[in-house]
Amino acid sequence: MQGRLRSLIRIVGSPMSLVPHHPSDASSDRNLEFTTSARRRPWGWQSWVVVSGLLILPAGVAFFALTELMQIPAVPQCFNARQSPPSHQIYCAEQLASKHDTESLRRAILLANAIDRKHPLRDEGDRLINIWAQEILRRAEAEFQNGNLQGAIDIAQQVPSRIRPYQQVQQTVQAWEDLWQTAEELYQQGQTAIEQEEWYEALSVGRRLLQLDNRYWTTERYRELMRQLQVARDNQKNNKNKPKIAQSPPSAPPANVEDFLSQWEREQEEEDRSRLQRAQQQAQSGDVEALKAAIAEAQGILYGTDSYDTAQQAIAQWRQQMETLEDRPYIERAQQLANQGDLQGAISEASNVSWGRALYGEARGYIDTWRDQAYQQEAQRRNAEMERIIRPSAIPAATPIPAQSTTSTPTTQRNPSPSPGVPAIDGPVN
Repeated sequence: MQGRLRSLIRIVGSPMSLVPHHPSDASSDRNLEFTTSARRRPWGWQSWVVVSGLLILPAGVAFFALTELMQIPAVPQCFNARQSPPSHQIYCAEQLASKHDTESLRRAILLANAIDRKHPLRDEGDRLINIWAQEILRRAEAEFQNGNLQGAIDIAQQVPSRIRPYQQVQQTVQAWEDLWQTAEELYQQGQTAIEQEEWYEALSVGRRLLQLDNRYWTTERYRELMRQLQVARDNQKNNKNKPKIAQSPPSAPPANVEDFLSQWEREQEEEDRSRLQRAQQQAQSGDVEALKAAIAEAQGILYGTDSYDTAQQAIAQWRQQMETLEDRPYIERAQQLANQGDLQGAISEASNVSWGRALYGEARGYIDTWRDQAYQQEAQRRNAEMERIIRPSAIPAATPIPAQSTTSTPTTQRNPSPSPGVPAIDGPVN
């Protein structure tokens, strides 16, 4: 700072440069007194303005640096995320998806899909898009299983058509519509058989209905068809004037309808107990493929049998075990990355555990913790940068100007850098 001050004084002019002085007047007492008194004269206002500017400039720079660093947290603003950098788009898309409603998932997909396909973060965006599209499809599947076909289609179509998983959406919707049409045709055949008092045919149709991969048709509509069958049988029994009609199928069931139904129920109970035992044996090994096979076996147990509730409890337990085995490696790899300091990589790895899975809550807990840590690290980095800029040594203090003596005692002074046209004064002043 002292060097800059001297350079400025050279440019603006030293105090001596403000005093008219010529070599021819050196012997003149009057001029010498004038020169000596002028040497003690305060600087002009121009010099003080420049010096003040030099002293204030570092403080001003530090102030603006401090203002910039105080912009913490460095969290992206998501109100206009499409105009933000891809890293901000990923962050804002994840924030939207964390709400877990269909509209937010759709908006998250659109935002992630806006990333340029040549950008390095596009692969991460595609991975998240696939996860969120599958989550929308799971919600649609739940509606389909509950008997709301149109609602399921409406939810599935929330997946934007411009993304790659949309082809899977179209295939899924087509499969739903085909199954629904098959179920309606079977149900109509069962009703026709009941109206014609063809009990065996009605039971056969009911069993085919139970084989469909839809909970609504295998529970509610199946029970409804069986109630219609029971009512028709009771009406026939109570109607003394109407003869009984019993169709004899190729397998030759008992002529008495009630005996036939009882026999069919006993056979079904026995079959379902055997099916449950096979499923339990398959699940004993505990690996993913065995658990999948056990679940598929147990799902064939018919509603209304004694084994049904036990099978549903076992299915829930096996599914949780299977999802834990599938997703635990994601969390373990994420923890390793976090221990190595790669918090963003850890967050990305843990995000592979999708909503509704057994370990989803655990994964979200880790993700929230690592995001907080990443935020704190960024805040600490900025605080350290702020302290480096505004610490006292960074702002040079003003160099005090020695007080001039008011006595007339002769002194020896040198002008180290005389201004052009102003010679240096060497030697004692008399």
